[in-house]
Amino acid sequence: MNHCVQGSEAQGTLSDRFLRIEAIKNIQPHSYKLNNVTKREAKTIFQNFELVEKSFKIDFFESSDTRKKPRIGKKILKNANNTILSVSFSGKSIGKLRSFFSYKRENIIYDTREIFKYSKYAYSSNYIITEARPDGSFHKEHSNIEAYHHFVNKIHIENESYYVRFTVKEERKSKGKLHSAHVSEISIINEKSRESSRSLLGNDQGGTAHPAYDKNLVEFLDSVN
Repeated sequence: MNHCVQGSEAQGTLSDRFLRIEAIKNIQPHSYKLNNVTKREAKTIFQNFELVEKSFKIDFFESSDTRKKPRIGKKILKNANNTILSVSFSGKSIGKLRSFFSYKRENIIYDTREIFKYSKYAYSSNYIITEARPDGSFHKEHSNIEAYHHFVNKIHIENESYYVRFTVKEERKSKGKLHSAHVSEISIINEKSRESSRSLLGNDQGGTAHPAYDKNLVEFLDSVN
């Protein structure tokens, strides 16, 4: 839990979180059709997307993952503040998107803005992963990033339903930029599967294989009984 919130304020934060989690679980997934979009087309689509305004009350969620070290940031002291972000879609983020949002496979890139627009605020985070990447490099602290905010929606594609967790980075010089989108099967999230060796949609997701479910989302949904 977030150790920055105490007493009645902590109870209020947990109560609000419980309601948000229930709202996320009760989202009815919309159906989307897959299309083929090239990298150049995907960048143009993103650059032409209009900003999406998101209004929410900050709830910093502290993960139990020991690999995650809190970053030095102003936002960590502003839990429960009302925040409004105008989120943009940078063409540079295309390369970070996986699964149905990857241009390397049939995708729903055309629908990214709509899916994000109707996503619900889940939580915020402000940490850096201390563990080395597979290539031996380490994550860097970015002084221009205030915090990361996570929004969740559900989609239905080809007879299967999925959670989508969007991550927005709040920068000092911008109102917010879409950073990434993590897709995981709803049925697996509901079962709280720990089969980390199973990969979602096979090995070819338009990038490196990922676990079958979003561990960060599972941990957040389980954070309030």
